[in-house]
Amino acid sequence: MSETGSTADPLGAHDYYDFSLQFSCYVLADKLQAPGFKRLILDEIRSYAEICNPADMTVDHVRYVYENTIRDDDPLRRFCIMIKSVRTPIEKTLADESFLSLMEDGGPLVRDVMQAYRKPIKKQNWIVRELQEALRKRLDAEYKEGKLGFTEHEKLKQLNKLAERL
Repeated sequence: MSETGSTADPLGAHDYYDFSLQFSCYVLADKLQAPGFKRLILDEIRSYAEICNPADMTVDHVRYVYENTIRDDDPLRRFCIMIKSVRTPIEKTLADESFLSLMEDGGPLVRDVMQAYRKPIKKQNWIVRELQEALRKRLDAEYKEGKLGFTEHEKLKQLNKLAERL
């Protein structure tokens, strides 16, 4: 509980959270093959991640995780990528020279980042297709009801076809 008596924000409004200790404990738990301890540490990391600034996770943290975990599907690796690639706006990620430099080293990190970005793109493409289909149905209905002339209907269909190519 903080000095004000509130437990809502254990870090405080502007405090920095350093993941280093928890990441070290996670790696230790992994090496000791202690799944309960590993789960407990991961839960602790996730609870702080919900309230911390994504910028608190530095490239050094990510590098440490990738250098000290071996499984491609390691939960801590996925967590790091979620923070650095999903919770952080892409503009900030692309402006982070140290993160780009780490990605240039290649390896599993690049694959994980690409997969993280691929998921929202697939979802976005599905939404676009749904919107296009709804637009197509509406255009056809308005044309049949006489609300659109043949020329307007054809022009709108052409615009829709152009949108499909994007």
